[in-house]
Amino acid sequence: MLSKKFIFIVLVILMLIFGVAFVALNSSTPNSESSDSGQITDIKPTSNPDDGNNQVEDPLDQFTTEDIKYAVITADKTIMTIDKNSKEIDINLERDDWKNLQFSNDGLYLSALKPYDFSYEDAEGETQTIEQYDLWIYSFKNESWEQVSNFNEVGRGIQSYEWSGDKNILFTQGEEENEIWLQSLDLEADNQILKEQIINADIIKITENGQYLVVKDTISYVIRVLTTKGNVAWDLGGIKSEGDINLVPTNLVFSKDSERVIFESKINPFISSMFKTYIGSDLAIDNFIENNFKTACSISNDDFIGYTLNNEVNELKFVYFNIAGNIIEQKIFASEIPLELDEETIECTSLGQYELLIKIDFDNDSKWYQYKDNSFLELDFALGAEEMIINPIYRN
Repeated sequence: MLSKKFIFIVLVILMLIFGVAFVALNSSTPNSESSDSGQITDIKPTSNPDDGNNQVEDPLDQFTTEDIKYAVITADKTIMTIDKNSKEIDINLERDDWKNLQFSNDGLYLSALKPYDFSYEDAEGETQTIEQYDLWIYSFKNESWEQVSNFNEVGRGIQSYEWSGDKNILFTQGEEENEIWLQSLDLEADNQILKEQIINADIIKITENGQYLVVKDTISYVIRVLTTKGNVAWDLGGIKSEGDINLVPTNLVFSKDSERVIFESKINPFISSMFKTYIGSDLAIDNFIENNFKTACSISNDDFIGYTLNNEVNELKFVYFNIAGNIIEQKIFASEIPLELDEETIECTSLGQYELLIKIDFDNDSKWYQYKDNSFLELDFALGAEEMIINPIYRN
């Protein structure tokens, strides 16, 4: 009979043999996947294996819209972006006569109109060349530009456009001058373009809540307010003052919720006044504020920024006022040399303390300023820039 000691030794040896065989078997099947070519591709998670999350991280997820604060069309006709620390971020774009620079609502895209030359033969058989525009969009996540419209064959490119959502754009384009269509572009549907309806107008702006379009008629130059489908939302032709004067509204500025409106209108051939009203109303109130400033933009449902320019003393005054007509704050920008305000370039932000972005021309020398914390700061990186805009996430 075998001794107990011998049996114990045999069992230990068998256990060692089985252990070695088990390790060898598992080492022949590593944590990997087989490709179509039969090669083995290792799976290497970028997250810490000990944190319980072995999902592969997408490096694009590290991007946030706060990385980009400004976009600029420079004096040498290139487009650059600037982060919140005033550092330039290269987006690798060629020089061209870019115009109408805009961010998408979520700040993840940048768009601009790029020109192309369209040649045609006129009635006398002469070849004529005109400049038209197509729309290009830059994705900050993909770091690439894409041409999303192509109207080269018809000879009438995009006249105007506005972002109406994070991935939606409204634009005007037509093959004939009296057939200007409002069209929509959907980035989520492979850049599908849909014709909404003929409006024969150019888009001036879209209200901040995305509900209304302010457009200017291409023939009469009358201002109209439409829905995003091109229907009339507000007939401005019937608006009158409290003194029963027929008004022709211009320079419409909507409150943040788009319910209140401040606009300018002539009350006689020589004098203009500032009026306030509600969307859809046919009555407007004037003299609601002591001085008639031009209104630049709204920073809330009740508060607005206005300005006046006194060329005799080279003085630019900004006024923070509310819809009740109360002036909350005034700030004066003074210069030793003649200055001119580019009225189309004033932008407001309202993240806590409001901020202005302003372009001022000094004898054809364009400079950009930021007004914040009760002081003006010249933005050196934008010297001579044609256009400059703020990422919408800094305007809400």
